[in-house]
Amino acid sequence: EKENQSTNAFLELLRKLRYEIERSNKKIFLFTSTKPQQGKTTLIQALSYILSLGRKKVLILDTNFCDNELTKLGNASPVLEKFELTGKSFDIEDLRNLITPTAVQGIDIIGCQGGDYTPMEILPKNHLLNYLNQINEHYDYIFLEGASLNEFSDSKELLPYADGLIAVFSSESDFTAADKESIKFLVENKSKFLGAILNKVDKNNLEL
Repeated sequence: EKENQSTNAFLELLRKLRYEIERSNKKIFLFTSTKPQQGKTTLIQALSYILSLGRKKVLILDTNFCDNELTKLGNASPVLEKFELTGKSFDIEDLRNLITPTAVQGIDIIGCQGGDYTPMEILPKNHLLNYLNQINEHYDYIFLEGASLNEFSDSKELLPYADGLIAVFSSESDFTAADKESIKFLVENKSKFLGAILNKVDKNNLEL
């Protein structure tokens, strides 16, 4: 019974998050954190699932090149770094060979090979992120995962391609001076920054 209550609480919290996502009127979201291992990957998967229950179509782009866990978990083809349009305009058919359908209807993923590089260093000139607005005509939402702000510049390079920015914090993490610098970046981009999600909260503390 306690396990069922815990699961229900998790689902209800996800539904509240779904409501905030839908009411934001934004379509392309970048999820980042100040530190690694804050739960971004699991959160993106769970939020995509809860949106699919509302018959929404979600495309997940694994843009966390330093830790491509979304690609591994979704068994996605690592193609993001390789895609480049040369000499022609973008057509949605160009996407067909890139996406990997997940086990959940309505959720697709595009994986990355991953490595010690940033988006600016590895993506070709006419890369896929340039065409997210066209792609978004065929999906309700597009989710990108960025590497942690304290250690990497990836999320800063990805932000111009997103409509909204969401930060994920773990309740198990300490607050450091490096976090302050990363939070300053979030505040400086308040036009896109929608807020933060406190993750890994003990269920006994949810009412605090």
